[in-house]
Amino acid sequence: MKKIAIVMASFLLAGCQSISTSVSRFNAMETAAPKRFRVLASEQSLEARTYAQTISQQLTKLGWQNVTS
Repeated sequence: MKKIAIVMASFLLAGCQSISTSVSRFNAMETAAPKRFRVLASEQSLEARTYAQTISQQLTKLGWQNVTS
């Protein structure tokens, strides 16, 4: 019984850890390149069209141009 209590206490204390991370990202995109996008839905369901419209609106707000053809 005492061993079980020790194991349980160690699991409880192990769950109280915190992890700190740092993330860097790099890309090779040219800044002078035109920002154009096209959203293609694999389905024509209402849900897929709604997601496509939301994505298009958000990218347009960020300065991207929607290419329809």
